[in-house]
Amino acid sequence: MILNNKKIIFILMIMIITVLIVGCEIGGASSNEDGDLPKLDYVIMVNSDISLPLTNFNTLNPIYSDNFYYYHFSKLVFESLFTYDENFRIKPQLAYDWNISENGRSIIITLKDDVYWHDGKNLTSDDVIYTINTLKRAGNNSIYYKVLASVTSNVADINLISAKKIDDYSLEILVNKDINFALDILTFPIISSTLGDGGLAIDNYKVIGTGPYKFIEYIKFKEIKLEAYDQYREGEPEIKYISGKIFEDEKLILTAFETGKLSVSGSIGVDWDKYVHNPRVDIKEYVTADYDAIAFNHDNPYFQGDNGTILKKSIMYALDRQEMISKIYLGHGTQTDTPLHPDHYLTSPESNLYGFIPQRSRELMDTMIFTEEDPLKSEDYENIRLRLLVNPNNQYRVKVAEAIKFGLDGIGIGIDIDKANGTDSSSYLAKLTTGDFDMAIVSWKQSVLPIFDYLFFQENIGTTNIGRFVDEDFESIITQTKVYSNEQDKLEIFKDLQISFAEKLPYGILMYRNRALLIDSNIKGDLSPNFFNLYDGLNKCYLIMRTD
Repeated sequence: MILNNKKIIFILMIMIITVLIVGCEIGGASSNEDGDLPKLDYVIMVNSDISLPLTNFNTLNPIYSDNFYYYHFSKLVFESLFTYDENFRIKPQLAYDWNISENGRSIIITLKDDVYWHDGKNLTSDDVIYTINTLKRAGNNSIYYKVLASVTSNVADINLISAKKIDDYSLEILVNKDINFALDILTFPIISSTLGDGGLAIDNYKVIGTGPYKFIEYIKFKEIKLEAYDQYREGEPEIKYISGKIFEDEKLILTAFETGKLSVSGSIGVDWDKYVHNPRVDIKEYVTADYDAIAFNHDNPYFQGDNGTILKKSIMYALDRQEMISKIYLGHGTQTDTPLHPDHYLTSPESNLYGFIPQRSRELMDTMIFTEEDPLKSEDYENIRLRLLVNPNNQYRVKVAEAIKFGLDGIGIGIDIDKANGTDSSSYLAKLTTGDFDMAIVSWKQSVLPIFDYLFFQENIGTTNIGRFVDEDFESIITQTKVYSNEQDKLEIFKDLQISFAEKLPYGILMYRNRALLIDSNIKGDLSPNFFNLYDGLNKCYLIMRTD
């Protein structure tokens, strides 16, 4: 039988309508002006898929991989005993309940009993104990070795924690030192005990987790395929499939996003406001782990003693950091006076002392007192000239250096900007480590743990103690922040640390830098990116198709 054109068109229309009914859910209804049938703004897509960015990585094993994009991507598959909320407070993920002894050396943990591995087996305490033992066997090859090192004075104690089984859903974690961050170091991904020796595999690693998405396939150098896990305890995710697409670099990732080949991309640079009026793009801005500071070289007599502290304070009052953030970083930065992350619940508002008050700079300079023993006299401060070292390959920091020069010129301090006479960063780094500068613009990446040993201590001079700052009283406070204390005492200790930092000014903190996650506007829900989990809340999102 031969169908005419009208019948073919009718059959095709019926097929299209059927696909929409099966593949979508109606949403976003609104009444029209005449009060007739509601107008549909969008339909929710069922069995939908999105694509996320990856760059080349060396292993699927979350114990080893330090690739930025895979680290965040893997959190969709693997979970931890504990994780963090938006203010860096510990919250349970696989743990249901816990109890810490008075000295912090014993933690009784009860696991959630409704957690299933992607092979259908229950999570038990055997899996947690297996993971801890596997991490120990991995040694310094594991990315979590660095976490252990940060809480044990830069030399990792691989036996810092051990575990004993109480029953299938409870265990005791034993800590062999009085540390203040025992729960924080229990944020590593838990892996299945069924892996056996395969838990240490780098190649051909069997990916099995408890997260909202389960691993389906890895096509080397091309993509990873995930599928929503239907037994996930918080409910099967609405977005059914996720593909991790592998690219050479971030520029290619952004290009793929802009051309519609990716659902998500990280921003590059600071000019993401250009997407504000693009209806296809939603922007989620967050404070990164990266912060910029001025390293004062404390080998320079200008920065020593009480007068040195006064000079550092005068410099900070003379800097218009809000203008730097606005004009150089296009508003995408967060001013702070201490290295503690501005979103951290331990951040103390009392430590934010330095606004832009040039008059205060001059008043402070007038309070300097000189003795015969001082290496510098009052006349030395009349025409101060300092050399400010900056990495010539970072256009933003060069502009910050120019802003600092302008600000200090306003209070009579001359600045010579030293771009290290190099075409790469090697000359700049050499001058930093040898102390060949008066002031330097530096940048660090802060971990989730509020530990700052790397900035201080005499043994770190020439490596991470760029400012060559040595102060026994301050080192004592740093040490106290690492010794176990209850929550209230912890708040007080960290308050003392921040106030002391702001008063002594071992470094002049400029700002934490912000970044943005660019998201296809058809993705709706509770996605809340942060620097420790870019895809936080993605399992509660859904995909829509607009009808306009």
